[in-house]
Amino acid sequence: MRSFLYIVLIFLLFFNCSSDVDVKTTEMEPLTNVLTLELSFGDENTISKNEFLLVRPRDMVVNNAGDIFVVDEDRVKLFGNDGKEKLIFGRSGQGPGEFTRADDITIGPQGYVTVMDNVGYGVFNIFSSDYSFVEKVNLKNIQKYIQFIGKNKWASFFVNKVYSINEEERIVKISISQLDKNEVNYETTLLLHETPDTLFEITRYRSLSYNQFIIDERMYRRGFAIAYQGSLIWVVTDDKRVIFTHTSHDFTINSNSAHYWINIYSLDTCEITKITHRYTPVDIPDELKDWYYQSFKDMNEPIMAEKSKKLMKDSRYFPPIEDIFCDKNLLFVKLGKNPLKKDYLYDIIDLNSGEFYMSIIVPDSLDFYCIKNGYAYRLKTGRDIFTVVEKYRIDPTVYGK
Repeated sequence: MRSFLYIVLIFLLFFNCSSDVDVKTTEMEPLTNVLTLELSFGDENTISKNEFLLVRPRDMVVNNAGDIFVVDEDRVKLFGNDGKEKLIFGRSGQGPGEFTRADDITIGPQGYVTVMDNVGYGVFNIFSSDYSFVEKVNLKNIQKYIQFIGKNKWASFFVNKVYSINEEERIVKISISQLDKNEVNYETTLLLHETPDTLFEITRYRSLSYNQFIIDERMYRRGFAIAYQGSLIWVVTDDKRVIFTHTSHDFTINSNSAHYWINIYSLDTCEITKITHRYTPVDIPDELKDWYYQSFKDMNEPIMAEKSKKLMKDSRYFPPIEDIFCDKNLLFVKLGKNPLKKDYLYDIIDLNSGEFYMSIIVPDSLDFYCIKNGYAYRLKTGRDIFTVVEKYRIDPTVYGK
């Protein structure tokens, strides 16, 4: 999921903009060297209890106190902000508080921890702020969701991620795969706001489905499907705002400017506002298009090769955004990049004013899972080594200190 090469492929094919663009920005020069490694833990050299060793983590998140939660071995391994072992909750199994395959994890403003079980099936466990088990939920058995899917005349739905605000209110991302009359597979992605009484649709997007292009079954099982349609990315802030954007929809490019936009949904008022910012589109190198086409040919997939070649013919630009993070009142927007270059550019936007604040440059080797309390966190993996969590201090200048 976090491999750089496949992130490149994920976004390679969905643009169809052909107009010339000459964008000039007048903002200050981006800050460099803003990260300092302060902590690394999770291997046999830093962990004293074997059950806390990181084997094959699937996700991680950090709470307001700086505690670090890592989903690993169908459990949640909790470490303090100093990397010391604290506790483990959840376990392998099919009962309450148990997982057949623990996946994505989120932490709400009241401390509720939500962990997906086998992403897609709609099952997740909720734990309280003291990490005791609260409830195991299957969204596909909840009447509100059954009625919603029936109203839209969908056969079923895929649950991507769940964020619990409390025991009865949550944000849910779902997707639905459909074939059109030409047997082309499309995917509709939605963000839903669930309350005890209602199921409110925040937004929906329709794009070509990633199932159109899977290089081979082995890569698919490892999560390296090629999703050229872009993706809906989102986060929830502690002050009950849902920040979201779709990488293949929420932007515009014309003859003399290019802009992306970020949507902000208020959980209190149900209103959506928008932050727009100018950016410089990045060309897709022809050699990457050729590589993608040749990959299908080498795997004896001539039909898929020709189909991909046709779709790529007019594709010119990488997506404007690859990921977003929120920390305090700041939104960190990770911009899409040319894979032949070594660094990522992050735009930083003040969420309270909606104004662009500054940009920073981050090496492409640092692929973060979260940014919290002035620190950026990643899972560093490698062959024949235990995975470790790396914690980087962000220069206080970035936060105006």
